[in-house]
Amino acid sequence: YGGGQNEYALLGFFGRINYDLKETYMFSAIVRADGSSNFSSGHRWGYFPSFSAGWVMSNESWMENTKNWMDLFGFMTFRSLRGRNKRPLRRWNFGAYKYASTYAFGDLGLYSFNNNKNGGTQGAYPSLLPNNEITWETSEQTSVGLDARFLNGRLNANFDWYSKKTKDLLIDVPVS
Repeated sequence: YGGGQNEYALLGFFGRINYDLKETYMFSAIVRADGSSNFSSGHRWGYFPSFSAGWVMSNESWMENTKNWMDLFGFMTFRSLRGRNKRPLRRWNFGAYKYASTYAFGDLGLYSFNNNKNGGTQGAYPSLLPNNEITWETSEQTSVGLDARFLNGRLNANFDWYSKKTKDLLIDVPVS
């Protein structure tokens, strides 16, 4: 009663697979799973996959005649990334256990029962309305890039396109 302490548990796993064929074709896949006691039982675990692919075109045999002026040309050197990430727990700006209702006492005055004029009884009120649908905040990110290097590395060109969309934003908004 009256304390401000919270306890919660966090558990996470991840796995990664990389594939490289002749330093020309590359693929990487990552899957991350995180669980937290700060969410209701149906939303405790979040799964966050991502992958990237690359193609170094300048390593292809049909690009052999460009080797005297083009050092590197490719995507990742085509790089592409698509994935979902969670927001780190330390950056959350809302309290724990938002899926459970909590009650507070006081700040509403005293209530008199049975015409008791010598004081009253302190009342309780819901201090948190529960939300069982709170889930992991995620950001979906897509990135595509092109890299080129010419004239023994004296001239470099890079192009990147990046998009990020955040879903299920976790924020504590005061309600009057």
